[in-house]
Amino acid sequence: MLLSRTSGELQGVSGATGMARGVGMEFDPDRLQDGVLRAWLESTGDAVALIDLSGRIGSANATLSVALETPPAALRGGCWRSIWNEDERVRANAALDAALRGERAHFRGSTGGQGGARYWDVQLLPVEAEGGVAAALMIARDISQERRNEQRLLEIARRVSQSARYETDNLRRLLRDAPSIMCVLRGPDFVIELLNEAALQLAGHRDLLGLTARQAFPGELGDQLLGVLEPVYRTGVPFTASEAPVKLQRVAGGPDEEAFLNIVFQPIREEDGTVSGVFVEATEITARVRAERALLDSERRLRLAQEVAGIGSLEVDVATGETRGSEQFWRIWGLAPRPGMDIAELEALVVPEDSHLHTTPESRRNGTAATQVEYRIRRADTGELRWLSRHIEFIPDAAGRPAQMIGVVQDITARKAAEEQRALLARELEHRMKNTLAMVSAVAAQTLRGDQVEPARDAFMARLEALAAANDILMARRWASAPIGEVVEAALAPHGAEGRIHVTGPALLLGARQALALALGLHELATNAAKYGALSTPSGTVEVRWSAEGEMFRLVWRERGGPQVVPPPHRGFGSRLIERVVSADFHGTARIDYELPGVSCVLEAPLTELAPSADDSE
Repeated sequence: MLLSRTSGELQGVSGATGMARGVGMEFDPDRLQDGVLRAWLESTGDAVALIDLSGRIGSANATLSVALETPPAALRGGCWRSIWNEDERVRANAALDAALRGERAHFRGSTGGQGGARYWDVQLLPVEAEGGVAAALMIARDISQERRNEQRLLEIARRVSQSARYETDNLRRLLRDAPSIMCVLRGPDFVIELLNEAALQLAGHRDLLGLTARQAFPGELGDQLLGVLEPVYRTGVPFTASEAPVKLQRVAGGPDEEAFLNIVFQPIREEDGTVSGVFVEATEITARVRAERALLDSERRLRLAQEVAGIGSLEVDVATGETRGSEQFWRIWGLAPRPGMDIAELEALVVPEDSHLHTTPESRRNGTAATQVEYRIRRADTGELRWLSRHIEFIPDAAGRPAQMIGVVQDITARKAAEEQRALLARELEHRMKNTLAMVSAVAAQTLRGDQVEPARDAFMARLEALAAANDILMARRWASAPIGEVVEAALAPHGAEGRIHVTGPALLLGARQALALALGLHELATNAAKYGALSTPSGTVEVRWSAEGEMFRLVWRERGGPQVVPPPHRGFGSRLIERVVSADFHGTARIDYELPGVSCVLEAPLTELAPSADDSE
């Protein structure tokens, strides 16, 4: 078993090619397995090190060396505790002492460097020998990006606590469908103010908004929760928990399932520094925890390298091209397990665009094949396109020529897709939030001017309500598009005048920015009509009509039956909004005419600037 080796043997696995066990054999299975293990140690993104009983580093892989910006030779023999930042060494000492007593230990710590601090999730496992524990094995996962993501979310939560109610509502809608569990609790009684969809799994899909933590979670569970919330609220010191066991009800009314979370309880501070609440964020890591526990129960040698994150091992006879692999290796390629296969048949599954990345008979014979590559394949069973990461090294024969090629292969399709999705969502969210905030800033700047604050505030709130109505329509369709009919009706609904506003037009879809701009523009026209135009008299009417003729979109607002129109002495906010913002978002033109029978407004834009048609969206 891997953890039964002595520290000297493990150091040999990490830094040497291994010793032959027999004479006259073509290859030694132990040496082959050690080579596969070494290939994993030097290719994995985890930092791995062996620590002896005195707390010194016996050996370490390249990941740790690169992270600490220290050559491997300089690491060996160094004090393991000193690599951690000073304020975390007490926890590091306690974890190492526990591992050397024969216990599995865990902590989170950070290391410094020219590139800034790096954060690690550290597992310490005892390495047993005949006389007891001989050393400790450290496996540290880099969680720097996860830590930065948590800090970014917590900063968003802090700003929300300082904002007006409309900002909280917007954030609630944005966070509702977030995959992470998120919750905001306010005041010393911890009233639940925000609870997203993922968090409802913890609450059994109960509606807990407005309840205190004690009311929502009575009994022992509430005692445990308050035991964490109260110190965070009182001291302002965040609390984190790793691999916290919980029960999740993934479907309303369904059974409770055991799950594990990484949780952070972050104090929410006001401008004066006082704590006003607690923001809770949790990431489910059930799959990872179960995989790790399964690994501890499995063989702690070759299986440790093969099963982590779906890694498959391979060995290739350089002379013949005969390839042998683990069950996971064949599964990755979409093949049934088999004794062997010609490597040329496998590499034929690599897509033509990436064919220059796989090995060739010549690169295997001279040992020049790239040791680490990522390429795409078409699975043999389904033809599905998958991303693979492959790491190899060569074992020489007695004459020093490459005799065997060994290594590991991992399916990284999910990671590639997640990276692309995260980048896309981050760009989209940032873009839309900037547009919305810019529009709100413009509304506030134009509305809250002058000495008459009360009328200005009423106008400001009415404009915000118009924006909120359009936002509700967009949120229901996940910000992809909005039906123009719903946007028009929502913008005009607050102004009443039932039977006097006539709306007609075909089913068309607007983009997010177009929907917001049109809602605000129609609100301005309706407000003006109610004060000075057709809607200020009992007999006045308004017609809103739009059409798609040829390649052009055209929307017309026309008032009739109101007082005689007198052109205003100067252009107000509504006129500038319609003629600048609305026309810009539609990439067209908008004009307001003060005709004697009534005010009219015409918006024209290329039909191609609108979202896809309602029929196309189905």
